[in-house]
Amino acid sequence: MTTPDPRIPGYPQRLILTSLGVLALGFVILAANWPFIPDPVPVHFSADGPDRWEPKTWWSVTFLRWGELGVLALFAGIAALGAAAHRSMPVDPARGGVPAPFSRSLADRLAYQLGHLGRGLGVLGLILSAGMTYAAVATTIPAFGAHLTASIVVILLGPLGGGLVLVVLAVRAMFRSRELFPPDEDEKARHEFLGAGPATAPPGGGRSTPHLRRTPRP
Repeated sequence: MTTPDPRIPGYPQRLILTSLGVLALGFVILAANWPFIPDPVPVHFSADGPDRWEPKTWWSVTFLRWGELGVLALFAGIAALGAAAHRSMPVDPARGGVPAPFSRSLADRLAYQLGHLGRGLGVLGLILSAGMTYAAVATTIPAFGAHLTASIVVILLGPLGGGLVLVVLAVRAMFRSRELFPPDEDEKARHEFLGAGPATAPPGGGRSTPHLRRTPRP
């Protein structure tokens, strides 16, 4: 196990937990106002207002919340991929049981990119959770009906803004990681071992981490 580089973003735990808290708050508000939710309940809206209704059930009132919970779980899983960057991969028997050389620089670069991707997904998940919770309250509880138009605007523009943040973080991390973690000699050896051609090393050769190189098993 290698020591994580402090420049690599960690798991976006606060963003994920905050998103879960916002979703839970939405469930609590809906449950507390259950007697005031009309029956049937509107489940679809057009430019002219609600155009589809369903009988009032816990599922018809909260089904979008469960979908958002599934999306958030997917984002949380993708954000956890950064921890796999420093794990050794299974040995390919076709190569004589010899593992590919381990490159700390390559692992750090991948972890840096995945870390920023996870952070972007955390921001997007929080925006989606807040927008969907706001919409759920505004579209089902008459007392909040004045917020209907604003909630629809939030639903439409929120994902666009969150998606833009995600793209900016991912692209910036892709270019920045090359500067922070240039290819080392182990990465060059790894590329040649895997038949991908030599990696491009910076002037001077880059970092070398011979103490992390994997050795053939006896």
